[in-house]
Amino acid sequence: MSLGDIIISGFGSPNVNGIYSFTGTFNGRNFYHLDGTNYYLMYFASWMPWSDHLGYYIVEIKVLPNTLAIPIYVPKYMKPSNDPLDSTPWISFMSMNSGESTTGSITDEMSSSSSSSTDI
Repeated sequence: MSLGDIIISGFGSPNVNGIYSFTGTFNGRNFYHLDGTNYYLMYFASWMPWSDHLGYYIVEIKVLPNTLAIPIYVPKYMKPSNDPLDSTPWISFMSMNSGESTTGSITDEMSSSSSSSTDI
């Protein structure tokens, strides 16, 4: 693990649980990637039609075959907060897209603040 990584645990899908690496900034906030997967922790000011709330989303990015490699962002969980580490509860989108229903927690593994970042 490196500076700024976070641990996501206790969610209904074991696919989203694990160590997320700080990847850069997206929409002006830190974003993270679960290595070896298509799962990301990303901030959106609003994400219609899924949610009209600002917050952090655990997202699976899929590329469907025969679609010119256009990525599809599928939200799994949402936290209506500017800080993924605060105590605001997570909201599950699972009844809509995968049947998962349990939400877990996110913890800061090390003090964050990387000297370099990448804007996407």
